[in-house]
Amino acid sequence: MADHLTDAPGTHDVEATHHQPAILGEGLASEENTETVPESGETRRGSDFSKSQSSLGLGAREESDSEKGPRDQSTLNQALLDAARLEIEAEVIELLAQGADLSAVDEDGWTALFYTVEFECLDATRAIISKYPDSKGANIDLKDNDGDTALIFAILRAKKELAEALLLKKANVDIQNNHGATALHCVEYGISQKVIDLLVEKVANVDLKTNDGDTALIWAILRNNNELAEALLLKKANVNIQNNHGATALHCVEYGISQKVIDLLVEKVANVDLKDNNGNTALIHAVGSGNLKLVQGLLSKKAKVDIRNDDGYSALQIASRRTYDFGSRYYDYNEAVIKKLSMAMKPQQRKDELMRIVSVEEKEYIDYILENMDWAGLEKEREAFEKKIGLIWNACRGAKHEDARIILKNMYSDKVSGARKTDLEEWTALEWAAYVADHVVVWWLLVSGSREEIDIHRKRALELAERQKENEKDKQDDYSSP
Repeated sequence: MADHLTDAPGTHDVEATHHQPAILGEGLASEENTETVPESGETRRGSDFSKSQSSLGLGAREESDSEKGPRDQSTLNQALLDAARLEIEAEVIELLAQGADLSAVDEDGWTALFYTVEFECLDATRAIISKYPDSKGANIDLKDNDGDTALIFAILRAKKELAEALLLKKANVDIQNNHGATALHCVEYGISQKVIDLLVEKVANVDLKTNDGDTALIWAILRNNNELAEALLLKKANVNIQNNHGATALHCVEYGISQKVIDLLVEKVANVDLKDNNGNTALIHAVGSGNLKLVQGLLSKKAKVDIRNDDGYSALQIASRRTYDFGSRYYDYNEAVIKKLSMAMKPQQRKDELMRIVSVEEKEYIDYILENMDWAGLEKEREAFEKKIGLIWNACRGAKHEDARIILKNMYSDKVSGARKTDLEEWTALEWAAYVADHVVVWWLLVSGSREEIDIHRKRALELAERQKENEKDKQDDYSSP
C-alpha cells in the first residue's frame, strides 16, 4: 500500500498561521500584522513565509476608491490559494465572487478546494463546490501531483461531511490516483455509512485494481472494514480476483471480519482452493491467522485439507505448529482446528496425511495432532497406527534398523502367508517394509541406512514388493518427496 495513502497527513501539512486581516489585496494592513505567506514556488510546509502581504498585492496603506482597480487574473488566483492555505474562509468566498479561477494550482497540484478540505473549512468548501462547473470549465475531479482528487483526499482525511458534499456534486468515484487507488480503496475508519453507501452507489467499476492488483474489497478486508466489505459484496464485487501476490479477498481475512462478511465471501467464491503465489489456499491462511470462523466456513464449502503450500506445509501441519510458535494462548483454538480439519477428511485420507506428516515433522507436532484429531472410523487402528509412528520416529529416522526389523516383524508376521513364514527370521527391516508396501518406512530406511546395507538388501526387498503388487493394491501415496 502506498505510503501517502496510509501515513498521517504529511506531504500537505501546513504550518497554518491564524490571523484576521482584511480581504487579501484590499483594505488596510495593520502595523502589528506581520503574518506572511509563501512565495509562489515555495513549499507550504517548512516555509518561513518570507514574502510580506504587501509584496502579494496587499495594500501597505488604505487605498482610495479612485486608486483601486481590478487585479489581474494571476494575482486573483494566487490570492485565492493563499486565503485557502491560511484558512480565511470569508476571503475565499469573496475571491470566488471576484472571479478567482477554481482550477488554479500550486506547485503540488493543489487547488483551493484541496486546502479547504484539508482544514475542514466547511463554508469555504461548500462555496467552492457550488461553483463547479464554472464558466471556465473548472473540473471538480482535478488531480494533484499524487493523482488524488479532492474526493480521494477527503476520504483519506476522513472528512465525511465534505466527502458527502463532493459526492452529491457528482465527483467521479472511479478515478484512480498514481498508485491505482480510487476513493473506495481509501475508505478507513471515520467515514460514515452514508458516504460508503454513496460511494458504492455511484461507482461504475467496483473491481478496479491498484498497481499492486488489489481491489477495494481486498483493501476493505485487510483493514477489517466490515461496513465497506459488506456493501461491496452486495454490489457484486468479485471475490475471486487475485492481486499481484495471487491473494484473493478470502486469503486476506484475519481477526475482526464479521461472520456476515465471511459468509458472503464463502458463498460467492468460485474456487475455494485457489492458491496464492506461495501455494497457500484460503484455508491454509485461515488456519495460520487463527480465524476459526473462516476455517469452519471454508470446510463447509469442501475446502481440501491435505493441499500443501510451496514450503510443503498443509493446514493440519500449520495448526500443530502454531501451538509451539505462539504459545498456550492458542491451545483451545489449535485443538478445535485440528479436530475440525481431521473430521473433514475421510479415514483413509486422515491416515495418509498423518503418515506424510510423520515423515517430515518433529515428534512433538505429531503427538499434538494425535492427541487432538478426530479418530472416528479409525478407532480399531489407533493403537497400531501409534506403534507405526513410533517405529518411524524411534527406529527408521534414528537409523536403528535392527529395532525397526523387530517392530515390523511383531506388527506384520501374522500377515505373511504359506512358505514365506520360514523366511521371517532372515527378512531385513527393508524387506518387511517392502512386503507390507509401507512407502514411508521404506523411504526412511533408504535415506537413513548405509550405502553398503542398502545395496545388499535393496534387490530382495524389490522382489518382495513386486510379488505383493499382484496381491495387494497400494493405497498409500508416494511420500518419497516429502
